[in-house]
Amino acid sequence: MVHVPPGDFVMGSMYLMHRRPDLFEDPEAFRPERFLGRSPRPGTYAPFGAGLRRCLGSALGSRQMRVVLSEVLRRFDVTSEAVRPLVENRRNVTVVPATPLSVTLRRADAAFPPKPIPG
Repeated sequence: MVHVPPGDFVMGSMYLMHRRPDLFEDPEAFRPERFLGRSPRPGTYAPFGAGLRRCLGSALGSRQMRVVLSEVLRRFDVTSEAVRPLVENRRNVTVVPATPLSVTLRRADAAFPPKPIPG
């Protein structure tokens, strides 16, 4: 265990994480096939990276997610029938429900008609 004084900044090192021999066999070798047919364990792979060597497409991917999510939320009412409290599960750098969660999309009222998509 490591004691971190309050106010100190802590950040994970993607470079070091991707080079841990306990997580990746021969971690210094360039072998993309190591991911074929299986998903990396949670906490072992960060595809967008961070810091100076951040993935070139991360800004575009994040922007696309914001646009799509805003359009879905503008055009639909999103509800869930879940009555139990959600239990969180950490997956890499995101938090997801620990068990599957079903949601229902219903077209929002006519106050917000969908805009036609150009082209």
